[in-house]
Amino acid sequence: MKYLDNFKMFEGKLYIEDESHFEDDIPWEKTIDVSNLWKKYNEGIIDLKSYNSELAYIIEDNIGKDKNFKDVLKELKNEEDEEKSVSLWNKLYDIADENLIEIKC
Repeated sequence: MKYLDNFKMFEGKLYIEDESHFEDDIPWEKTIDVSNLWKKYNEGIIDLKSYNSELAYIIEDNIGKDKNFKDVLKELKNEEDEEKSVSLWNKLYDIADENLIEIKC
């Protein structure tokens, strides 16, 4: 039985998420845990700009100067807009996924 959580609406079309894919099945080459930083941001201890800046530095410290991440990290370091931040986070996670790097929040 499918649960309502598995259904997504996008541009008026209903999509069903495939439950057969689990993140634990991915052979990550590296894991970067940023959950403490996310918790501080989520609880209002740090602001968005501080979160983005710290996130960028943590990623850089863990992956070095990888050219795949260079542009998104540069943009992220000074971003203060929430909508733009979400877009950059999505790019960051996509690049990390492509490079088999797990970023844990």
